[in-house]
Amino acid sequence: MAKEEDKTPEYISKHKKLHDAADQFVDVTGLLHNEAYLAGIKKHAYKDGKLDYKLLDDSNVQQAMTKTIKDFYVAAAQKEWKVGKDLDDLEKDLLMQAYVGITGEVISRQIQTYGKNLKPEVWAGFQQQIKRSVRDRLYGTAGQHLKDEDKAGIVKHVGLEAKVDAALITVEEARKLLEAFHEDGSITETALREAIPNYLSKKPKKKEDKK
Repeated sequence: MAKEEDKTPEYISKHKKLHDAADQFVDVTGLLHNEAYLAGIKKHAYKDGKLDYKLLDDSNVQQAMTKTIKDFYVAAAQKEWKVGKDLDDLEKDLLMQAYVGITGEVISRQIQTYGKNLKPEVWAGFQQQIKRSVRDRLYGTAGQHLKDEDKAGIVKHVGLEAKVDAALITVEEARKLLEAFHEDGSITETALREAIPNYLSKKPKKKEDKK
Protein backbone atom coordinates (compact mmCIF):
# COMPACT_ATOMS: atom_id res chain seq x y z
CA MET A 1 0.00 0.00 0.00
CA ALA A 2 1.38 3.39 -1.00
CA LYS A 3 2.21 5.73 1.82
CA GLU A 4 -0.40 8.47 2.23
CA GLU A 5 0.93 11.82 1.10
CA ASP A 6 1.40 14.41 3.81
CA LYS A 7 -0.77 17.37 2.84
CA THR A 8 0.46 19.64 5.62
CA PRO A 9 1.43 23.04 4.14
CA GLU A 10 5.17 23.59 3.93
CA TYR A 11 5.04 26.72 6.09
CA ILE A 12 3.37 24.73 8.89
CA SER A 13 5.83 21.83 8.59
CA LYS A 14 8.70 24.31 8.74
CA HIS A 15 7.24 25.97 11.81
CA LYS A 16 6.81 22.58 13.53
CA LYS A 17 10.44 21.69 12.83
CA LEU A 18 11.74 25.01 14.16
CA HIS A 19 9.36 24.93 17.12
CA ASP A 20 10.59 21.47 18.15
CA ALA A 21 14.22 22.56 17.71
CA ALA A 22 13.55 25.54 19.99
CA ASP A 23 12.04 23.28 22.66
CA GLN A 24 15.01 20.94 22.45
CA PHE A 25 17.48 23.81 22.78
CA VAL A 26 15.67 25.23 25.82
CA ASP A 27 15.53 21.81 27.49
CA VAL A 28 19.27 21.31 26.99
CA THR A 29 20.11 24.74 28.38
CA GLY A 30 17.85 23.95 31.32
CA LEU A 31 20.26 21.15 32.24
CA LEU A 32 23.12 23.63 31.98
CA HIS A 33 21.40 25.95 34.47
CA ASN A 34 21.19 23.09 36.97
CA GLU A 35 24.79 22.05 36.40
CA ALA A 36 26.10 25.63 36.62
CA TYR A 37 24.32 26.18 39.93
CA LEU A 38 25.63 22.91 41.37
CA ALA A 39 29.17 23.78 40.24
CA GLY A 40 28.93 27.10 42.08
CA ILE A 41 27.41 25.62 45.25
CA LYS A 42 29.87 22.74 45.45
CA LYS A 43 32.82 25.06 45.10
CA HIS A 44 31.70 27.91 47.33
CA ALA A 45 29.12 26.61 49.85
CA TYR A 46 30.14 22.99 50.38
CA LYS A 47 32.83 22.70 53.05
CA ASP A 48 34.01 19.64 54.99
CA GLY A 49 31.19 17.50 53.70
CA LYS A 50 28.49 19.99 54.71
CA LEU A 51 26.44 22.62 52.91
CA ASP A 52 26.72 26.08 54.42
CA TYR A 53 24.56 28.53 52.46
CA LYS A 54 25.48 31.32 54.89
CA LEU A 55 28.80 31.55 53.07
CA LEU A 56 26.87 33.11 50.18
CA ASP A 57 26.29 36.24 52.26
CA ASP A 58 29.99 37.08 51.95
CA SER A 59 30.63 39.53 49.10
CA ASN A 60 33.92 37.85 48.15
CA VAL A 61 32.21 34.46 47.93
CA GLN A 62 29.44 36.02 45.85
CA GLN A 63 31.96 37.37 43.35
CA ALA A 64 33.75 34.03 43.21
CA MET A 65 30.52 32.10 42.71
CA THR A 66 29.45 34.49 39.96
CA LYS A 67 32.72 33.78 38.15
CA THR A 68 32.35 30.02 38.58
CA ILE A 69 28.84 29.99 37.12
CA LYS A 70 29.76 32.39 34.34
CA ASP A 71 32.84 30.32 33.41
CA PHE A 72 30.66 27.20 33.30
CA TYR A 73 28.22 28.76 30.83
CA VAL A 74 30.97 30.22 28.66
CA ALA A 75 32.84 26.90 28.49
CA ALA A 76 29.63 25.08 27.49
CA ALA A 77 28.90 27.62 24.75
CA GLN A 78 32.47 27.50 23.46
CA LYS A 79 32.32 23.72 23.24
CA GLU A 80 28.90 23.59 21.58
CA TRP A 81 29.50 26.40 19.11
CA LYS A 82 33.25 25.81 18.67
CA VAL A 83 34.12 29.35 19.74
CA GLY A 84 37.73 30.29 20.51
CA LYS A 85 38.73 30.59 24.18
CA ASP A 86 40.52 33.94 23.91
CA LEU A 87 37.55 36.17 24.81
CA ASP A 88 37.30 39.35 26.85
CA ASP A 89 34.55 39.91 29.42
CA LEU A 90 32.21 41.64 26.98
CA GLU A 91 32.56 38.85 24.44
CA LYS A 92 31.88 36.28 27.15
CA ASP A 93 28.72 38.10 28.20
CA LEU A 94 27.52 38.30 24.61
CA LEU A 95 28.22 34.60 24.14
CA MET A 96 26.31 33.72 27.31
CA GLN A 97 23.39 35.92 26.32
CA ALA A 98 23.14 34.21 22.96
CA TYR A 99 23.55 30.69 24.34
CA VAL A 100 21.59 30.63 27.61
CA GLY A 101 19.88 34.02 27.71
CA ILE A 102 21.78 35.40 30.68
CA THR A 103 24.75 37.66 31.47
CA GLY A 104 27.29 37.80 34.27
CA GLU A 105 25.64 40.93 35.67
CA VAL A 106 22.31 39.13 36.00
CA ILE A 107 23.95 36.17 37.75
CA SER A 108 25.77 38.51 40.13
CA ARG A 109 22.58 40.39 40.98
CA GLN A 110 20.74 37.15 41.68
CA ILE A 111 23.46 35.90 44.05
CA GLN A 112 23.72 39.25 45.84
CA THR A 113 19.95 39.53 46.21
CA TYR A 114 19.39 36.10 47.75
CA GLY A 115 22.72 35.29 49.42
CA LYS A 116 22.22 32.44 51.90
CA ASN A 117 18.68 31.97 50.57
CA LEU A 118 19.87 31.04 47.10
CA LYS A 119 18.81 27.44 47.57
CA PRO A 120 17.80 24.99 44.80
CA GLU A 121 14.12 25.99 44.80
CA VAL A 122 15.02 29.67 44.43
CA TRP A 123 17.44 28.97 41.60
CA ALA A 124 14.80 26.76 39.96
CA GLY A 125 12.37 29.69 39.85
CA PHE A 126 15.06 31.93 38.41
CA GLN A 127 15.91 29.25 35.87
CA GLN A 128 12.29 29.00 34.74
CA GLN A 129 12.18 32.75 34.09
CA ILE A 130 15.27 32.48 31.90
CA LYS A 131 13.90 29.49 30.01
CA ARG A 132 10.59 31.23 29.34
CA SER A 133 12.39 34.29 28.01
CA VAL A 134 14.62 32.21 25.71
CA ARG A 135 11.71 30.04 24.58
CA ASP A 136 9.59 33.09 23.70
CA ARG A 137 12.47 34.56 21.72
CA LEU A 138 13.09 31.34 19.82
CA TYR A 139 9.39 30.79 19.17
CA GLY A 140 9.26 34.24 17.62
CA THR A 141 12.17 33.31 15.38
CA ALA A 142 10.51 30.02 14.44
CA GLY A 143 7.48 31.91 13.13
CA GLN A 144 9.23 34.67 11.19
CA HIS A 145 8.50 32.98 7.86
CA LEU A 146 4.72 33.00 8.42
CA LYS A 147 2.79 35.47 6.29
CA ASP A 148 -0.66 37.02 6.24
CA GLU A 149 -1.80 34.64 3.51
CA ASP A 150 -0.93 31.67 5.75
CA LYS A 151 -3.49 32.54 8.42
CA ALA A 152 -6.41 30.67 6.86
CA GLY A 153 -4.33 27.52 6.43
CA ILE A 154 -3.18 27.72 10.05
CA VAL A 155 -6.72 28.14 11.39
CA LYS A 156 -7.82 25.14 9.33
CA HIS A 157 -4.82 23.05 10.41
CA VAL A 158 -5.52 23.58 14.12
CA GLY A 159 -9.24 22.85 13.65
CA LEU A 160 -10.67 26.26 14.50
CA GLU A 161 -12.50 27.22 11.31
CA ALA A 162 -15.82 27.24 13.18
CA LYS A 163 -14.44 29.41 16.00
CA VAL A 164 -12.03 31.89 14.41
CA ASP A 165 -12.23 34.05 11.30
CA ALA A 166 -8.71 33.95 9.87
CA ALA A 167 -9.23 37.27 8.13
CA LEU A 168 -9.69 39.01 11.49
CA ILE A 169 -6.62 37.73 13.32
CA THR A 170 -3.00 38.83 13.05
CA VAL A 171 -0.07 36.71 11.92
CA GLU A 172 1.23 36.84 15.50
CA GLU A 173 -2.05 35.41 16.80
CA ALA A 174 -1.94 32.69 14.15
CA ARG A 175 1.61 31.85 15.21
CA LYS A 176 0.54 31.49 18.83
CA LEU A 177 -2.25 29.14 17.76
CA LEU A 178 0.33 26.98 15.99
CA GLU A 179 2.55 26.97 19.07
CA ALA A 180 -0.30 25.79 21.27
CA PHE A 181 -1.26 23.15 18.72
CA HIS A 182 2.32 21.84 18.47
CA GLU A 183 2.46 21.58 22.26
CA ASP A 184 -0.75 19.63 22.87
CA GLY A 185 -2.06 18.45 19.50
CA SER A 186 -5.23 20.49 19.97
CA ILE A 187 -6.36 23.93 21.09
CA THR A 188 -8.09 24.19 24.45
CA GLU A 189 -10.42 27.06 25.26
CA THR A 190 -7.77 28.48 27.59
CA ALA A 191 -5.07 28.28 24.92
CA LEU A 192 -7.41 29.93 22.44
CA ARG A 193 -8.06 32.87 24.75
CA GLU A 194 -4.35 33.22 25.48
CA ALA A 195 -3.46 33.28 21.79
CA ILE A 196 -6.36 35.56 20.83
CA PRO A 197 -7.51 37.50 23.93
CA ASN A 198 -10.47 39.05 22.11
CA TYR A 199 -11.27 36.05 19.92
CA LEU A 200 -15.02 36.34 20.53
CA SER A 201 -15.02 39.41 18.29
CA LYS A 202 -13.18 37.41 15.63
CA LYS A 203 -15.55 34.48 15.37
CA PRO A 204 -16.97 33.69 11.92
CA LYS A 205 -20.34 35.35 11.37
CA LYS A 206 -23.22 32.94 11.06
CA LYS A 207 -24.79 32.91 7.62
CA GLU A 208 -28.42 33.87 7.58
CA ASP A 209 -30.75 31.22 6.24
CA LYS A 210 -32.13 32.06 2.82
CA LYS A 211 -35.88 32.37 2.69
